[in-house]
Amino acid sequence: MQPVRRTQVALVAAGSAVVLGYIGYRAVPHGAYSPTDALYWSISLFAERVGPTPGGTPAAVDIARFLALGVIAYAAFTAAALVLRDRADAWRVRHLARHHVIVAGTGSGAAAAVDALRSAGNDVVVIDAEPGSREGLGMRAAGALVIPGDATQPSIATAVRVGKARLVIVLTGDDERNLEVLAAAASGIDASGGRTPAFHVAVDDVEAWRELSHAAFAGSTQVVTEFFNVADRAALALLGAAARLSGVYAPGRVLIDGDGPVAVRTVVHLVRRALLEGRRTEILLAGERGSLLRRELASREPWCLEAADVRPADRGRSRPLVAIVCGAARADAAALASGVALARAAAGEHIVVAVQRASSAQGLRLVGLAPPVLHVVATGVETLARELLERSNTEIIAQAKHEDYIRLELERGESPQTNASLVEWDRLPASLKEANRRFAESVGAHVAALGADIRPLAHAPATTKLAIAQPVLEDLARGEHERWISSLEHDGWTPTSGPKDAVAKLHPLLVPWDELPESEREKDRDVFRNLPRMLGLVGYELVLPSS
Repeated sequence: MQPVRRTQVALVAAGSAVVLGYIGYRAVPHGAYSPTDALYWSISLFAERVGPTPGGTPAAVDIARFLALGVIAYAAFTAAALVLRDRADAWRVRHLARHHVIVAGTGSGAAAAVDALRSAGNDVVVIDAEPGSREGLGMRAAGALVIPGDATQPSIATAVRVGKARLVIVLTGDDERNLEVLAAAASGIDASGGRTPAFHVAVDDVEAWRELSHAAFAGSTQVVTEFFNVADRAALALLGAAARLSGVYAPGRVLIDGDGPVAVRTVVHLVRRALLEGRRTEILLAGERGSLLRRELASREPWCLEAADVRPADRGRSRPLVAIVCGAARADAAALASGVALARAAAGEHIVVAVQRASSAQGLRLVGLAPPVLHVVATGVETLARELLERSNTEIIAQAKHEDYIRLELERGESPQTNASLVEWDRLPASLKEANRRFAESVGAHVAALGADIRPLAHAPATTKLAIAQPVLEDLARGEHERWISSLEHDGWTPTSGPKDAVAKLHPLLVPWDELPESEREKDRDVFRNLPRMLGLVGYELVLPSS
């Protein structure tokens, strides 16, 4: 029997005991018990106290006594089982946990993250500040080991073996507490002892996220720490879907139906992408929520109102290429209803709707209520956990590198028919994904070689090209080609005199730099020339030293 079911049975038994006891005591002859006395002695049955009953104990009271005794025994057994379970889990973590994922906190999105991480085959340990909480019980049911305790205390970091974990995700739901958890966990790590876990810390306040991310990029600590903003990641997921559907990376006209952090970040990225393409974009704001969104933009990102044409939507103009429905506080059902309404009103050639869970749209699809132009994108932590939480900026920069590669190849006249790598990220062979990820991991080293820094953009992108001396550019390009060769050879690729074959892992460009055609060398140089643009695609900027 499931725990919830057993609890329900126990509650019914307890209620029945009280009712039967009351009936029995009221049935004692000569009115020996008033209504309040009968209720008092009925409840006292759980303390194994039985009121005097002249002439013999009524049957109802006898039944109530045994029911009360059963409830007491069940409660004692359950309490003992919970204590033993918690101690067993603590022992398993303390002595056996290795290469596990730690989720500190049960705040917003934590349960969904645990579901996603568990479904991907990860061993997950959760630190729950409120033992027995509904969220903690749900995570335990998903297969996580839940350890009660205060994650801001260094002793808990020792108890969950932070030093043996591969990843720590901090999601308490409070920015300040998240930082306290990070400090406590990091203090228990011996950075000289070899491999240390990566820390991914949620920060909801955008300004704090920018500053902390900048500090994390610039820092030289051996403990890898990354701060992420869920709303910003959700916006990138929405715009990625919109680009794949429309075939346009930065649409000229977009309708936004929503407000709140996700809507703000969506507008910010839309405006930046248009500026990186050298033009302004038109943002149409729908209804009353649009008025709220404009006020939020004026307060948080005023530069967007100057760099783009942001105005209320009207029916007098041609419909936009894309309409996006988003809003952090919006329930999935309400978001889907808005998306269906926009689709029926032909408010956009493609309607992209943000939901917390991918399963939210399945019902509409099954009964045929989802129009063909309606596309649902899951933007909750459940979806972001696997790639964006585990790889985070590495994954985003890797995808931006691939998108920039596609743009350059299309400008050179290539097509998917002539270059099989010109496909969306999800269809790219795993080996080429890993090659892009390794480039993303090396971005920090390239930036350090330039004496530069990376930080989240707080304004419009200042430039799309990197102006550096030719000898420096040549050294960087040569180093990137050598890194690329090493990466592919590690994955089993070999040279060929014929065309590239991703299935057989054959590549004609696996040759030394000096033997590389000049056109291919130029591609490696373009990687660094376009580094500001590539980083701008994902909301970051390259900060060069004054020299």
